[in-house]
Amino acid sequence: MSDFSLAQQHSKPGHGSTVRGFSPAACGSADPASAPSPAAESSAGPGPVSPKNTILIVDDEAPLREMAQRMITRFGFRPLMAASGQEALSLYPAHASEIACVLLDLTMPGMDGMQTLDGLQRVNPHVRVILMSGYSEKEALPAARRHHVAGFIQKPYEMGTLSAKLKEVCGAPASRSAVL
Repeated sequence: MSDFSLAQQHSKPGHGSTVRGFSPAACGSADPASAPSPAAESSAGPGPVSPKNTILIVDDEAPLREMAQRMITRFGFRPLMAASGQEALSLYPAHASEIACVLLDLTMPGMDGMQTLDGLQRVNPHVRVILMSGYSEKEALPAARRHHVAGFIQKPYEMGTLSAKLKEVCGAPASRSAVL
């Protein structure tokens, strides 16, 4: 089961219903000065506190991109898809202000994950990247350490694994509630 709950509902006859929805917090700045005030949060309604609610998924295998897209969407993030390192580098600059982190495949034809990461870090030295690979973390770690990646996921991965890694890299989920 995922760490993220979609909704809880409580009803009493004659008293209406209360529905609580839970969604992940976006990987935004950890700077408290940039966080909205509680008053701004309550008037803004449900959704991530930070405008960075997009995850860039970079994988040359379409079924794996689509699986990650479905998971990311369920977590409340907006997926942005790239089928190659070159495509990721063309998308990233235009969407950098929205991107919470990048899920990046290590092994791709043409431009591999490390070359792609080099390009992303030239645009934004602080880009958060979760490296994905069929290789073990031990095998992928030397390259990842040199590039200061935020995390690693071994493929194939499950929803709970991705959820936990996003929480680690992006922060704990935020809960929102609304009374109907």
